[in-house]
Amino acid sequence: MTFEEWVKLYEKKSGDKHKVPGGAQTLWDERRGYAQFLLSADKTVLAIEETCGDGKFWYDWAIKFCREHNIPKFCTTCTRNILPYLRGMGGKITKKEIQPERHNGYKIEGVTHEGLRFLCWPRWWDEEKQRNAYYVVIEVLK
Repeated sequence: MTFEEWVKLYEKKSGDKHKVPGGAQTLWDERRGYAQFLLSADKTVLAIEETCGDGKFWYDWAIKFCREHNIPKFCTTCTRNILPYLRGMGGKITKKEIQPERHNGYKIEGVTHEGLRFLCWPRWWDEEKQRNAYYVVIEVLK
């Protein structure tokens, strides 16, 4: 698919309008989709912004990129159901607390398929989808 076709798919599936945050770089693959990323000023966090396509591919890309550049963690936002997302990425939940003040969203701690720590917590409430979007922070360096 072309980049423009991926963007149309993103807008259709998410209901959001495609945007590029200031300073973000976009990676695109005709088979895998696209991802946008930013690096924190202190170079300790890779922020994965809007993505569409093969989520596992972009997850693996972020881990590799962080390790190659000695970046300890990356973060992203999950706008889908968080629990299947975490399972799909090979995560194991070690602690899950309900946060009533955040529409009963979860604060989640766990380990990745490599035994490294991840954290999740509600970022915003999506009224249309009637669910929370979540910050997901994943440590990649031991």
